[in-house]
Parts: sequence; structure tokens; C-alpha cells
Amino acid sequence: KIDKNFSYYFNLKFKSKSFLSNILEIWVNLRSKVFDLPYGDQGLLIHRDLLTSIGGFPNLPIMEDVALAGKLKSKFKPLKIVAQTSAKKYHNKGWVRQSLINLSILIRFKLGQDADFLYNLYYKS
Repeated sequence: KIDKNFSYYFNLKFKSKSFLSNILEIWVNLRSKVFDLPYGDQGLLIHRDLLTSIGGFPNLPIMEDVALAGKLKSKFKPLKIVAQTSAKKYHNKGWVRQSLINLSILIRFKLGQDADFLYNLYYKS
């Protein structure tokens, strides 16, 4: 049963047979559980009342899901459902390179760098 006072997230699975995809899936799912930081392709399920109570969805060009996760801290529960997502950008740019780009954007956002700047940086990298 879904409790409307919590937000739920899906476990991540890439459409890839790469060994590195398995490692990244483990990390992402662990990060979500340990740090209450599900974002990106994991998908969130949030009751409208809860979303309204935290001020709604952040109006940011990038990292809006991270900002939302910050507002929902300690209100996350995993679903026993997998969200399967494309690994195309990881295959194109490389698993390590794309992971480092994502981590860099996340850290810069957490340190307060402007979301518009980060958007341009991410989509030009």
C-alpha cells in the first residue's frame, strides 16, 4: 500500500550488458537508499499533497530532481519495481567519463553553482 506521506522511487536498471552498467546500477541504488538521493532516470512517485506541502516541483533547467530530493529528505521508500533506462549516452561517451560528468554536475550543484550554468556545461560536454 502506498502511504501519501512518502515519496517512492524505482530501482535503476540499464538496457545494457556491460559489466560497468552493473556496477553503476549497484552504486545508484545504494546511493538512493543510503543518502536518500534518488534522481535522474530512477523516477519518483509523489502524492500531490506531499508535493504541495514542500512547495511543488523546483523550476530549474537541471538538477530539479536533486533539489526535489533535498526537500523530501527522509521521506523516501524504494519500490520493488525496476525502471529500465537507456545506456546510450554511457555507451557513446564511456561509462567512466559520463559518470564523472554526472558526479561533477551534482557536486557543483550541491556547492551552490548556478543551475543555468550547469545546464549549459552538461549539455555541451
